[in-house]
Amino acid sequence: MLPLNHYHHDRFDTTDDEVLGKFSVNVLANPHGEIDRAVMSLDEAEATFTRRPDAVMRDPAALAPLVGTYESPTGVTFQTVLRERGRMARVSATGAETPLEPVRPLVSGVKAFSDVRCEFVVEGGAGQVGWSSRTSSRRRVEWARRPMRRCPARAGLRPSGLTPQSARANAED
Repeated sequence: MLPLNHYHHDRFDTTDDEVLGKFSVNVLANPHGEIDRAVMSLDEAEATFTRRPDAVMRDPAALAPLVGTYESPTGVTFQTVLRERGRMARVSATGAETPLEPVRPLVSGVKAFSDVRCEFVVEGGAGQVGWSSRTSSRRRVEWARRPMRRCPARAGLRPSGLTPQSARANAED
């Protein structure tokens, strides 16, 4: 292990070791300002090291309480579902599925939009689970959890009585 010395902005250099030589490490941040990658040259090629999410975000037993139907203040609903190998997804009322990528405990991101974070919020001693989605612009939308009524649907579970047409009508209100 070699010590890192700050060189400039996001660049750090190792000391010049007789055996290992001297290396530069560039740390990269996501739109939320969190360091999530480190890049360095190894054997004449660039290597990127990506931060791994906490293992609890792939544990089906830990994720099960987060599965359910959530509703915005305007009445728009979606569901979170648990897929194989501990992967979560957000399913809209139309059946469109968006995979959620784990970031840290109770926080997931959307791969297609690096500035979007989805955070499950546990409130009070009763373990009430709510949902909020925020972006790098600090816009925050709160989604309250509703009791879930299960019925089979093509893309996952959908609240009973909610059809794609009624969901579009809710979204347009």
